[in-house]
Amino acid sequence: MTSVRPTLIVCEQSGHWASAIRRLFSPVVLSVRRAPTEVDPTAVGDGSSDQAPGVGAAVVAVECRIVEARTNENCLAELAQTPTALVGVELCDATRERALELLATLAERYPACRVIVLADRSMRHYEWLTRELGAVHFVASPRQLASLATIVSRHADLTATSTEADADAGRSVEEIWRSLPWG
Repeated sequence: MTSVRPTLIVCEQSGHWASAIRRLFSPVVLSVRRAPTEVDPTAVGDGSSDQAPGVGAAVVAVECRIVEARTNENCLAELAQTPTALVGVELCDATRERALELLATLAERYPACRVIVLADRSMRHYEWLTRELGAVHFVASPRQLASLATIVSRHADLTATSTEADADAGRSVEEIWRSLPWG
């Protein structure tokens, strides 16, 4: 699978979330622990509670292109360039109507993008409404941003897989047949 550098468009007025996300994706801070694809019987766990003995974990660095957008229009313009991007939408008292409108627009116009809601703590009761509008994740505190690294990593993997499938879809049957080892 080819490596794809995902884009995260952060649509907010304040800039606070984008700053916190940039710190998260700093090479010094970020590492995502993943179980290896093949179990190495000689590997020994490090004793942490999330790791079973005999199963090693790989540390995967995630690079992410972060784009800041201050308005819905700027966000949609960026998405026109990168329709499979992740979009972080700020939800607070001041942006509530605009954010919900953007969520509905994204679900309709850009079904390949994935939305993460970046909410004030006072907006927690909007979580299930935003999920119904298409959000895949809801964060109500900068302390919860660590989970974003895993989502970005998965999104990069899924985007790479779909890109390779799209490339194969454009090939003729003869080209595919010739590329096979027995063809």
